[in-house]
Amino acid sequence: MKRAFKVDFNTHKSLAADEKMLYICAVSIFLPFWITIGCFFSTFIYILSGRERLKAAFDMPHHKMLLLFFLSAAVGPALSGWAAGLGVNAAICVMLTVMLWAKSMMTLKIIRSIERIICAMSAAAFAVALWQSLFGRGDPSFRAAAFFTNPNHYAAAIEIVVILCIWRLLKRRGALPLAFTGTAWVYIVILCNLAGLYLCGCRTAWIAIAAAAVVLLILQRRGKILLILGAIGVVLAIVALEAPQIFPRLRFLQEAEDIRRGIWDTAWQGFLQNPVFGYGALGYQKLSRLTAGAFVAMHSHNLYLDTLLSFGIIGTALLGIYAVHELGRVIGFHIKGDKSGICAPVLSCAAAVLVHGMLDVTLLGVQTGGLFILVMAFAGILGGEGDTREREAGQ
Repeated sequence: MKRAFKVDFNTHKSLAADEKMLYICAVSIFLPFWITIGCFFSTFIYILSGRERLKAAFDMPHHKMLLLFFLSAAVGPALSGWAAGLGVNAAICVMLTVMLWAKSMMTLKIIRSIERIICAMSAAAFAVALWQSLFGRGDPSFRAAAFFTNPNHYAAAIEIVVILCIWRLLKRRGALPLAFTGTAWVYIVILCNLAGLYLCGCRTAWIAIAAAAVVLLILQRRGKILLILGAIGVVLAIVALEAPQIFPRLRFLQEAEDIRRGIWDTAWQGFLQNPVFGYGALGYQKLSRLTAGAFVAMHSHNLYLDTLLSFGIIGTALLGIYAVHELGRVIGFHIKGDKSGICAPVLSCAAAVLVHGMLDVTLLGVQTGGLFILVMAFAGILGGEGDTREREAGQ
């Protein structure tokens, strides 16, 4: 019997370096962010070092839309003199390139291995978060973050892990067998991550997980489970509202709303001042320091508004066209009958990010962004490409 934590790097002596790079990136997501940066940048250099790898990343016509985005992303910060924005924009281009390359080589075997890594590392992250909560700080308002840059980024990673685990429990048959040793391990991972979510104190993540779970259950046609989990969710919501001492941060909802409204107003006014190319990533940080009375923050606390502020109409349109095409492609495969079963988790994880994006911009984190692009790269197997590569590799 395979061990739950095992990712077999020696199944074949000729395990491709491509796969190793992806596995290392997956592990690095749950380690300190500077390690994540190093691993993803090294992977980017690895892609550039091989002509075939670079060609594979941008082989699809619609992928070239991102090349136009890369160019437009450099214009805004260059015109506004925002060096930090130019640097972060470059990092975003690096991450997107890694995603495209990962899609080009994705197979069922790689998906199974990445799942194992993500779940094992998330359980380890919970152990770190628990240690931080018990021994790290004496402040009762302390929010654990494990090795993530902040608690909200930890929560965003938890959203994706929980959705992948729920999907795994729902899918007992099909092209992707259980990637763990029995269902007990999956339940343990879910409980660890939900406990970690409580320790990090992120309110929005609970809503994002609920919304993503609804999408997942609808796509999987599990109406009864949806009703049961919906009832449990309502009960938990009532308990949280009636007993605020259990979730202390709920008492500050009005204060948080007032702050966000001020941030959004400042960001919108900034977008109107520079609507075509934007200021570059972290544009709100620059804007808030130059605007009298503005609340100083790293971003606009809204994914959609922050995208407009950072990349302007042109960059946002290019990203939007690519995203709509990709999500539409995944939806199309699901409607036609996705044999791989990968459409549901990809769309559900995207839903979690889009819902969380209404109140935060967690994708700006290299760890959360890295986890998201790896899961989105799972869609690379759609259309039979991944199955073909699996057979050719003799898996």
